[in-house]
Amino acid sequence: MSSKIYISQYELYHYASPYYDPVKAHEYYEQHKKLKGRTAGRTLTDTGKEAKLYVSDQIRTAKKTASEQSKAAREQAKTDRDNTHAANKAAHVAEMDKVNNEMLSMSKEELRKAGPMYRKKIASLKKANSEAKAKAQKEYSDKIKSIREANKAKQKELSDTLKSESEKLLLDPETSKASKKSKESKPITPADKATQERIRKNAERIKKNKEEKSK
Repeated sequence: MSSKIYISQYELYHYASPYYDPVKAHEYYEQHKKLKGRTAGRTLTDTGKEAKLYVSDQIRTAKKTASEQSKAAREQAKTDRDNTHAANKAAHVAEMDKVNNEMLSMSKEELRKAGPMYRKKIASLKKANSEAKAKAQKEYSDKIKSIREANKAKQKELSDTLKSESEKLLLDPETSKASKKSKESKPITPADKATQERIRKNAERIKKNKEEKSK
């Protein structure tokens, strides 16, 4: 008498074969890990739960570290902007002082003749200072946006990693087991047997009554 042997996908996860390459299998899994339904009917063992707890803690720590690094980068960007503003302001003040000193050294007649030129120069210095300030602010805003987006992407990457590792634990027979099905039959108790017997007798009585009425 022949019998068929069925091997589940969970048993195949650690299947030993000369054709099995763990590295390539891992790469294949990484490429297809978004597929759904591969871990249906599985639940973690105590070992699996411990592993998931450890992995979750590592991921949580990595997320916290990424957030702290992002915060530090934003604070540094703000410091750099403030330093740029201070340097631009110092340069602007120095240029303005130079113009003022030149004007103070002139006679009224010289100042009257050179007045339009100095007014134009002062306006140019103010415009350059305003543009430098706007440029520094834009560079700061762009950098902050980039830092926030990078942190957001890192947080998502870590969340996806946790999900992937959880699926791997459910695929590993050493850290998972078949879960109890909701429709799984339960042992019949004496009370169940008594109920079944009572139902059987009622059915027989109804059948007998019908047969007697039909005569």
